[in-house]
Amino acid sequence: SFMDYVLSGGLKLLFIGGISAVQHVFRVLKEAKKACSSLKQPYWYLEALVVAKDQQGKKLGSRMLKQCLFPFIARQGGGLFTLMTHNEANRHFYRKNGWMEFDERVLRGKEMSLESWSYKTVIK
Repeated sequence: SFMDYVLSGGLKLLFIGGISAVQHVFRVLKEAKKACSSLKQPYWYLEALVVAKDQQGKKLGSRMLKQCLFPFIARQGGGLFTLMTHNEANRHFYRKNGWMEFDERVLRGKEMSLESWSYKTVIK
C-alpha cells in the first residue's frame, strides 16, 4: 500500500518529489508487473528487495532470499517465485543461481526510461 511504501523509505521520495513522484513510481511498478501476465500458473512475486548501499556486497540479499523467503514459500507449499530487477549485475546473479529470465522490457515514464528484467524459479 501507499502507507507501507512511505514507512519503508518512500518518505524521502515524498519529500523530494511530492505525491506525484510517489504515484509515478507506483505506475512504473504496475507496468513492470505486466511481465507476469504471461505466466499461466499462480506465482509468488517479490516487489522489492533492497540492501542499503553501505551494506551491499555482504551477501545480505542472497541470505534474505535463501534463509527467509525460500523457506517461507516452501512452508506454504512452494511454487513459482518471480521477481524483477533493473540492474545488470543482478541479472548475472540470478542467472548464475539458476533463475530463468522470462521477460525483458523498457519501462517509460516522465522523462525516464528503465530497463527491466523478470525472473522466475520454482521453490519446492
